[in-house]
Amino acid sequence: MSEQIDEGIIRRLVDHNLIDFGDLRWVNCVLHNARMKNFATRAEYDSAIRGDDNFLFVFLLVYSFERVGFDSKLSQCACGCDWYQHGYKTKSHPVSVLLAFNEVMQEYGAATLDKLLEAQKIDSLAEKWFERSTDIHQTILQKKGFNKRGFNSSHIKSFLQFFHSGQIAQLRDRITQGNFGHAYDLLDKLAGIGPKVGRFVVRDLAFSLTNWGKEVEVDRSALRDPQVLAYAIPIDRWVRRVSIAIPTIFDRLKESLTNSDLAGDNPSNRIDEKLSLTIAKVCHEMSLNPMRFDLGAYLFGTIKRKAKVDEIYRELQKNA
Repeated sequence: MSEQIDEGIIRRLVDHNLIDFGDLRWVNCVLHNARMKNFATRAEYDSAIRGDDNFLFVFLLVYSFERVGFDSKLSQCACGCDWYQHGYKTKSHPVSVLLAFNEVMQEYGAATLDKLLEAQKIDSLAEKWFERSTDIHQTILQKKGFNKRGFNSSHIKSFLQFFHSGQIAQLRDRITQGNFGHAYDLLDKLAGIGPKVGRFVVRDLAFSLTNWGKEVEVDRSALRDPQVLAYAIPIDRWVRRVSIAIPTIFDRLKESLTNSDLAGDNPSNRIDEKLSLTIAKVCHEMSLNPMRFDLGAYLFGTIKRKAKVDEIYRELQKNA
């Protein structure tokens, strides 16, 4: 009986009523504030992800600085949307980096990143871009602490090298082909993209690049290995709290843990990796999309952020 309840809960989260792939306010707010073109529809956004290397480069920059956890936020949004009225804020670091990117492109008269890389060496571009980012962050955005978490020109240099070497196109191809592990390994080479952010990138690109990414159900005959899907399951505090509140997932997670997972300098990363795989396996066995579960658990968790784990489970059982 409890397994049936848990399956109903998992299905409810996979098909959570707040999942809205057409809601582009978050990315549009960043782009507006960075004086870049926004997207009117999800189809337009997906098309840019699929065919525009320059936008995919911008996408990676935004995720690197937005998802990495910098604390400084803008006090208002240039696009005038209602995003801020609901308690959300656009972080200042991706905006300052993109504004600086625009300035450097204009200085060299480059319409594309390819042209910019033809005009100047990567080391020089990285230094100039970093200095502009710092200046914009402190003067135009009037924010402090831009460099307090170790951001420097080598961070930008790694992104420029990633694009110049053609790895940005490889990233798109690998996700399109369902090679999530290989895509994750590519991202691991980028400064500022760690395990959690890498999985965010893989997941959100898979929503845009795969035919099944947004679907509630998955075809297990086509997607046979849940280990591949685990690379698209980022774990943050909300996903973690909601997932472990579900006995089916929590019990499977405990079975998979070993002493080595609990030892070492940063055991939480190992546990989160096991949780990603556990979610992928449980959803895969039910022919449900674990990426949608991940997003649904996050949305539910943010709503119930003050609830205890046992309270979360009681809430999840309603209508399950």
